[in-house]
Amino acid sequence: MNCKKCGATIEKGSAFCGKCGAKTEPYVKENQNRLAVQTEATELTDSVRSGKSDVSAVAKTKPNKKIIILVAGISVVVILLILVMVIALSGATERKMKKALDSCSAYEVNTLYSQAYGDSKKIAKYDKVIGQFINDAINSLNSIDFSEEEMAENGYIVIEDYIEKNWGQLFFPSDGETIESSISYANQEQWELLKNLVQSKRYFCAGVAYRDSNKQPEDAINVFKQVISEDSYYGKVDEELAKCADLYVEQTLSEAESLIAEEDISGAIDLIEGINTYLENNGLTTETVQSKLTETKNRYAESYVKKAEVCFKDKDVDGAIGNIGVAIELNPENAEYKTTKETYEMYRPFPLYIEENCLSVDEEGDFWGNLEFDQNRKSNNNKEMNHCLLWWNNSSDATVSLVATYNLDGKYDTVTGTIFLPESEKNTSFSGYFNVYGDGKLIYTSPKVTKNVLPQNIKFSVTDIHQLSIKFYGQGEGGFLGGGPDFCVSTLIAQRNFPK
Repeated sequence: MNCKKCGATIEKGSAFCGKCGAKTEPYVKENQNRLAVQTEATELTDSVRSGKSDVSAVAKTKPNKKIIILVAGISVVVILLILVMVIALSGATERKMKKALDSCSAYEVNTLYSQAYGDSKKIAKYDKVIGQFINDAINSLNSIDFSEEEMAENGYIVIEDYIEKNWGQLFFPSDGETIESSISYANQEQWELLKNLVQSKRYFCAGVAYRDSNKQPEDAINVFKQVISEDSYYGKVDEELAKCADLYVEQTLSEAESLIAEEDISGAIDLIEGINTYLENNGLTTETVQSKLTETKNRYAESYVKKAEVCFKDKDVDGAIGNIGVAIELNPENAEYKTTKETYEMYRPFPLYIEENCLSVDEEGDFWGNLEFDQNRKSNNNKEMNHCLLWWNNSSDATVSLVATYNLDGKYDTVTGTIFLPESEKNTSFSGYFNVYGDGKLIYTSPKVTKNVLPQNIKFSVTDIHQLSIKFYGQGEGGFLGGGPDFCVSTLIAQRNFPK
C-alpha cells in the first residue's frame, strides 16, 4: 500500500506513513465508523430518557445489532425494577396481616382488616393470609393425638389449653375477642369448619372423661355421637362407643343384681330388657352385646337355681320356690326350671289354720262354742304362739265337738303343730283335745291340755289321705252365763316328707 500524499510505500497495518507521517485511508474510515456509532448510541439514550424515542423507527432506519441488544437490555432492567417494587409493596401488606396473626392478637387483626375497607385489593390480600391461617389451624388440630389418660383426666380442657397455647383466642373465645369480624365470604366455609372441628375435638375429649373417669357411659355416648367426619378422631368413635356400651351393660347388670337381691325381680328384668332398647336407639346393638346379655341372664338364672336347691335342702320350701321363680323369669324358655318349680310346690306346707283351706266347720252334738282361725295367744308357760286354731265350748257336755274338714288330696305325709292352754286359762279345771280322722278312720288323738299341762308338740301321718277331719273337744260350765275356756293348737300344718 502506497501513501496518497507522498507516494512512499507503507507497511501493511500501519496507521501512518513512515516518510511524511500522513494517516493511512483504512484508519480514517475505521475511526469515522466508530464515531458514528457512538453518536447514534448517545442520541438513542437521550431519547429513551426523555420518553420521545421510537425504537422501532430507529431500528428500521439504523438496523444495527449492537444498538438493538443495548436497548433490549435497558428495557429489561427497567421492567425488573418495576416488578421488584410492586412485589415489595405487595409483600409488605401481607406481612402486616401475618404478623398480627402470629401475635395472636384478634384486636390487631380486626383493626388492620377494618382499616382496609374500601380497598378491594388489600382486602383480597388479607383474605388470602387469613385463609391460609385457617387451613393451617385445621391441619394442626387434626395432627394432634392426646393420650386417653390426658383426656380422661382433663376432658375437653386439653384441647382448649392446646388452642390457647398456639393461637390465643383468635378463633376460640373463652372470654375475649376473636377474628370473626375479619372473616369474609371467601373464608366463611373454612371458618365454620374450623369452629365445628374445635367443638368436635371438645366432644371427643369429654366423651373419654365421662366414660373412663366419671363412669357415665350414657353421657359419653351422647357426646361421642357429636364428633364430625372431618375430625381426625372420627375414625376412633366406633371403638370408643363400643367401650361405652360395655360399661353401660356392666353397670346396668350390676343394678339388676342389686334389685334381685332385694327381691325386686320384675324391676331387675325390666332393667336387663331395657339394655336392648337403649342400645338399639343409639345404634349400638351388636351380636356380641346380645350374646353377652343372654349369657348374663342365663348365668343369673343358674345362680338362683342353686340358691333354690340350698333352700330346699334346708326344708325352706318358700325360699326354694321363690328362687326357682327368679330363674324362670330370667330364662322363661327353660322347661327344666318349670318342672323343678312344680316339684318344690309339692312340698309347700298346707296350713290348716287358714280358714280358706278349710272345707267346712260343723257341730257334732249340742256344741255351744266356736272355732277361730289364725289367732295369736300367749301360752301358759308365757310364750308367744302364732297362727293358732282356737276353740271353746260353753256346754257342760264333754262329748260334743266342732268338726273342721280339709281336702289333702293325698299330697301330704305329716301334720305337725303344738297344742297348748292359753295363759288366760292356765287355772282352768277343764281340758281340751282333738281327734283326727283320715278318710273316715280315726288316725290320731292329741294330748289333753288343762291346768299345769305345758304345751305339747303333735305329729301324725296323713300319707295317701284325701279328706281330713279334726274334731275339737272342750267343756264349759254350761248355760248362757257359764264360760268355756279357750284351747289352742299352734301352726297346725300338713307337709310332704322331704326326700333324704
